[in-house]
Amino acid sequence: MTPEKWKKIKASLSAVIDLPAGERAAFLDRETDSAVRHDVEKLFAAYKSSDGFIEKPLLIEQGMADGDDRNDLIGNHVENYLILKRIGSGGMGAVYLAERVNSDFKQKVALKLIKRGMDSEAIIKRFAIERRILSTLNHPNIAQLLDGGISSEGLPFFVMEFVDGKPLNQFCLENHVPLGKRLQIFRQICSAVEHAHKNLVIHRDLKPSNVLVTEDGTPKLLDFGIAKLLSDDGFETANTATQGKMFTPEYASPEQILGKTVTTATDVYSLGVILYELLAQHRPFDVKDKSYEEIIRNVCETEPPKPSETLGNHYLTVENEPEIAQIPKNQLRGDLDNIILKALRKEPSERYGSVQQFAEDISRFLNGLPVLARPQTRQYRFGKFVKRHKAGVLAAVLILISLIGGISVAAWQAIVARRERAKADLRFNDVRQLANSVIFDYQDRLKELAGSTEIQEKMISDAVAYLDRLSAESSQDLDLQMELAKAYVKIGDIQGNTGNLNRGKFDLAKESYLKALELNESAAQKNQSDSAVFNQLAENYKKLAGVERIEGNSGESVFYFEKSVETYRKSLEIKPDDTTSMQGLAWSQINIATLHEEPNQVDASLAMCREAVEIFEKLAAKEPDNEKLQNNLPNAYEALADILMAKPEKRGEALKIYETVLALFQEKQRQNPNDLELKQRIALEHSYIADALDSTDKAADATASYRKSLELYDEVVKIDAKNEYAVMERSYVKVMFGKFLVKQGKSSEAIEILQEPLKVLPARFEQNPQEFLSDFLAALAGQSIAKAKIMLFTSGKNKDLNEMKTAEKILQASIATYAKYTGKIVIPRMSARDLMAEANENLKFCKQKLND
Repeated sequence: MTPEKWKKIKASLSAVIDLPAGERAAFLDRETDSAVRHDVEKLFAAYKSSDGFIEKPLLIEQGMADGDDRNDLIGNHVENYLILKRIGSGGMGAVYLAERVNSDFKQKVALKLIKRGMDSEAIIKRFAIERRILSTLNHPNIAQLLDGGISSEGLPFFVMEFVDGKPLNQFCLENHVPLGKRLQIFRQICSAVEHAHKNLVIHRDLKPSNVLVTEDGTPKLLDFGIAKLLSDDGFETANTATQGKMFTPEYASPEQILGKTVTTATDVYSLGVILYELLAQHRPFDVKDKSYEEIIRNVCETEPPKPSETLGNHYLTVENEPEIAQIPKNQLRGDLDNIILKALRKEPSERYGSVQQFAEDISRFLNGLPVLARPQTRQYRFGKFVKRHKAGVLAAVLILISLIGGISVAAWQAIVARRERAKADLRFNDVRQLANSVIFDYQDRLKELAGSTEIQEKMISDAVAYLDRLSAESSQDLDLQMELAKAYVKIGDIQGNTGNLNRGKFDLAKESYLKALELNESAAQKNQSDSAVFNQLAENYKKLAGVERIEGNSGESVFYFEKSVETYRKSLEIKPDDTTSMQGLAWSQINIATLHEEPNQVDASLAMCREAVEIFEKLAAKEPDNEKLQNNLPNAYEALADILMAKPEKRGEALKIYETVLALFQEKQRQNPNDLELKQRIALEHSYIADALDSTDKAADATASYRKSLELYDEVVKIDAKNEYAVMERSYVKVMFGKFLVKQGKSSEAIEILQEPLKVLPARFEQNPQEFLSDFLAALAGQSIAKAKIMLFTSGKNKDLNEMKTAEKILQASIATYAKYTGKIVIPRMSARDLMAEANENLKFCKQKLND
């Protein structure tokens, strides 16, 4: 036997041993070398008959591997990690639960190590590819790469976040997860895959067992062992991977099975199989005990049945649970059937264009909107409308029946009916005009009135209700649909927009913006030649992006901002010199730039932002009397300064820009002394200046700017206590000021400043769990207080050990919070990972003092 043939037998045998029993036959069917298959089957039979006494008898007999037991590493160290137990294995590597040692803090991790005897050149290369791919991915729903290296025995390993969870299907079945929650979990999985695609990575082996769901319902995507980098750069090509048949047949796409080139559409297909199984408890094709030829025929030639038709034929079981609660068929029938089957189309070009589009259709289903997978007929769209507006449609139907009955019985009253119709038309237009006046005239004047935030929301809600009813009566009136969309955006602005006085209800704001989006997208489809229609749609995308941003969802935020850029460009194709389109395009570019603040992205973000600033400068110079254009300049300058702050050598330039912006705002305030929103902007600008002063070693000036900022916020909140956004901004400035004071050694003053946010912010987060900033700031406030207490203890000003106990408790809570936001941008230039490392250092000090 040649060494090459033995290596092939060894690799196949290891894979067969690790596969579930139901998948072994299909795996062996794919082996083209009959001699290799015969030897593997013979070795596997010997393995089974050995009753577990030895793992690989022939390998040891041939001297090709040692006789170590599977768990031989338990209790040993691999570099800085203590192996605790084996938690999984694959064809080329084993995964162990391990604990970081020789470090300032303990951490449970998952350590993946190439198996002994499997360290061939090809497998080591594949292992390195997986590690490199993982290093490019940073997403809350992807298990994160933490470390890697070469063991003392020369075996490559890497260390990942340990996910304490259950496989996707098992979690949903054991917890009787309802349909809506399953779809929300699936959307998070899609978000993780889309992130991989944006980083030019195709997973190629998506399946429920590669998704673990934690106790709180958060999914984590694992195992990029056969993933592919689209950019290659010396990595294997798509053909290489598919020829090796490195995939799981049940979830493989037709192009994978046929050995064709894989694309992102391959992952879309696998996600479709996962969703099919998640909802119907049955896969579209059963490959169990099937030959490879039968699998090819099923996947490549047979159309899958609708999930709703297979529901009830489930084979998935849960231990100690004889019956599985099924999702009602009528919930799957229709839209969900169409969504899943679109993802499972044989031709990649006929599937969803991206995973994001797939997830967006799921979101449309959850919001009761028409889905892309369904033909957009008038009957279908009207049916969706009826479901969302049952009361109004029922009233319209009753009125229609009454009219028909009246015409049938009393045709002689036609003249009277026409007169009444004329009166109704007049009332229709009067109500429409009044509603528009309330939304677009009275509200704009009311927003400058102190304490008016709550009454603004009430007025607009009532006005929107009128427009809703009018729209139901006149669904073909495009102008009315556009007015209603504008109205929904207005109420969203009052509920929780990111740039004005509002109620801080970001979940409600998102609902309003999504209602507007349905109307605006419909209008854009009907009218492809009106730039105003595209501008209104693009603005809608920007509003949604802003809410996603403040909720910490940077990926979704960038997606909507990019959609707005694309839409503004369509508008400029129709009307190249349109000022509104140019402004909107520039703002969307600025927002994308400020969301990309990783060190390797800063230069590109600066270039994008400077280009946008140039657009505003040209527009302002062109129309010096246009107040709106002039107002854009300070906001654009401020965004540029924010990005400059990410580069230490540019912070002096940033400070000058902040000071210029402050001067512009103060000049406007002299002209509008009662503008409360302007005062709030000035307060925030002082805090930005304080941060820049601190970063340029001007501590005294920074202290003065922080105090001025808080003084102005106190005035705003005193006048309008319902202005939740101002309350939140004030808490933010207090936390930043307290952190600054700790840095300056003013511990007692810092503790006093931080008491209020430490009490208020957790309550805000409990009331509105989508406002992640409250949670993050509370952790930062707690960490700063703990550091202040440690400084007082160290300096001898307060030697009470109870203070160390308090600091220890606060730090533990802060560390737990930071763990949730690792990889997310919550506050620019502030990494949760770095803060957590610092907090662990502080915690170590507390424990040491308490143990002395």
